[in-house]
Amino acid sequence: MFPFPVDYGLSYTRADNLNRVESPPSAPLKPHLLLDPDDDQGLNQEFVLEALKRIEEDDSILPTFVTAVEEMSHDLSMITLDDDYHPYMMVRILQNTWLSIYMSNLSP
Repeated sequence: MFPFPVDYGLSYTRADNLNRVESPPSAPLKPHLLLDPDDDQGLNQEFVLEALKRIEEDDSILPTFVTAVEEMSHDLSMITLDDDYHPYMMVRILQNTWLSIYMSNLSP
Protein backbone atom coordinates (compact mmCIF):
# COMPACT_ATOMS: atom_id res chain seq x y z
CA MET A 1 0.00 0.00 0.00
CA PHE A 2 2.72 2.51 0.99
CA PRO A 3 6.17 2.23 -0.54
CA PHE A 4 7.73 3.01 2.85
CA PRO A 5 6.90 2.00 6.43
CA VAL A 6 4.38 4.27 8.09
CA ASP A 7 4.46 4.72 11.85
CA TYR A 8 1.41 6.45 13.25
CA GLY A 9 2.65 6.09 16.81
CA LEU A 10 -0.23 3.80 17.69
CA SER A 11 0.04 0.65 19.66
CA TYR A 12 -2.45 -1.81 20.94
CA THR A 13 -2.61 -4.33 23.69
CA ARG A 14 -4.37 -7.58 23.14
CA ALA A 15 -6.81 -8.54 25.86
CA ASP A 16 -5.06 -11.84 26.52
CA ASN A 17 -1.85 -9.95 27.32
CA LEU A 18 -3.40 -7.90 30.10
CA ASN A 19 -2.69 -8.90 33.65
CA ARG A 20 -5.95 -10.20 34.94
CA VAL A 21 -6.76 -10.97 38.50
CA GLU A 22 -8.64 -14.20 38.76
CA SER A 23 -11.88 -13.77 40.61
CA PRO A 24 -12.58 -16.28 43.33
CA PRO A 25 -14.89 -19.09 42.36
CA SER A 26 -18.54 -18.43 43.08
CA ALA A 27 -18.85 -21.84 44.72
CA PRO A 28 -15.57 -22.61 46.51
CA LEU A 29 -16.93 -25.84 48.03
CA LYS A 30 -17.96 -27.37 44.70
CA PRO A 31 -14.59 -28.87 43.66
CA HIS A 32 -14.11 -30.30 47.15
CA LEU A 33 -17.59 -31.82 47.23
CA LEU A 34 -16.97 -33.53 43.89
CA LEU A 35 -13.85 -35.25 45.18
CA ASP A 36 -13.92 -38.50 47.05
CA PRO A 37 -14.25 -37.88 50.81
CA ASP A 38 -11.06 -39.89 51.33
CA ASP A 39 -9.13 -37.57 49.01
CA ASP A 40 -6.88 -35.01 50.71
CA GLN A 41 -8.87 -32.15 49.15
CA GLY A 42 -12.27 -33.82 49.55
CA LEU A 43 -14.78 -33.05 52.29
CA ASN A 44 -15.44 -35.92 54.62
CA GLN A 45 -18.78 -36.63 56.26
CA GLU A 46 -17.64 -35.34 59.65
CA PHE A 47 -16.74 -31.93 58.20
CA VAL A 48 -20.08 -31.58 56.45
CA LEU A 49 -22.05 -32.68 59.52
CA GLU A 50 -20.14 -30.23 61.73
CA ALA A 51 -20.81 -27.44 59.24
CA LEU A 52 -24.53 -28.30 59.21
CA LYS A 53 -24.60 -28.15 63.00
CA ARG A 54 -23.16 -24.61 62.88
CA ILE A 55 -25.65 -23.18 60.39
CA GLU A 56 -27.53 -21.41 63.15
CA GLU A 57 -24.33 -19.75 64.40
CA ASP A 58 -22.86 -18.71 61.04
CA ASP A 59 -25.09 -17.22 58.34
CA SER A 60 -22.54 -17.86 55.59
CA ILE A 61 -22.54 -21.66 55.81
CA LEU A 62 -25.93 -22.41 54.27
CA PRO A 63 -25.53 -20.05 51.28
CA THR A 64 -22.10 -21.55 50.61
CA PHE A 65 -23.53 -25.06 50.41
CA VAL A 66 -26.58 -23.91 48.43
CA THR A 67 -24.42 -22.13 45.84
CA ALA A 68 -22.21 -25.20 45.43
CA VAL A 69 -25.22 -27.49 45.01
CA GLU A 70 -26.86 -25.12 42.52
CA GLU A 71 -23.71 -24.98 40.39
CA MET A 72 -23.31 -28.75 40.52
CA SER A 73 -26.92 -29.15 39.49
CA HIS A 74 -26.37 -26.82 36.55
CA ASP A 75 -23.19 -28.66 35.56
CA LEU A 76 -24.97 -32.00 35.79
CA SER A 77 -27.71 -30.79 33.48
CA MET A 78 -25.04 -30.21 30.81
CA ILE A 79 -23.35 -33.61 31.22
CA THR A 80 -24.08 -36.55 28.94
CA LEU A 81 -23.78 -40.23 29.75
CA ASP A 82 -20.43 -40.22 27.97
CA ASP A 83 -19.04 -37.72 30.48
CA ASP A 84 -17.87 -38.44 34.01
CA TYR A 85 -21.09 -37.95 35.96
CA HIS A 86 -20.30 -40.27 38.88
CA PRO A 87 -18.94 -37.59 41.25
CA TYR A 88 -22.13 -35.57 40.77
CA MET A 89 -24.30 -38.59 41.53
CA MET A 90 -22.33 -39.38 44.69
CA VAL A 91 -22.83 -35.81 45.92
CA ARG A 92 -26.54 -36.12 45.14
CA ILE A 93 -26.76 -39.23 47.31
CA LEU A 94 -24.89 -37.47 50.13
CA GLN A 95 -27.20 -34.44 49.81
CA ASN A 96 -30.16 -36.57 50.83
CA THR A 97 -28.26 -37.70 53.92
CA TRP A 98 -27.20 -34.16 54.81
CA LEU A 99 -30.70 -32.82 54.28
CA SER A 100 -32.28 -35.42 56.54
CA ILE A 101 -29.68 -34.72 59.27
CA TYR A 102 -30.16 -30.96 58.93
CA MET A 103 -33.95 -31.31 59.12
CA SER A 104 -33.71 -33.56 62.17
CA ASN A 105 -31.59 -30.89 63.89
CA LEU A 106 -34.33 -28.32 63.28
CA SER A 107 -36.99 -30.42 65.00
CA PRO A 108 -37.61 -29.49 68.63
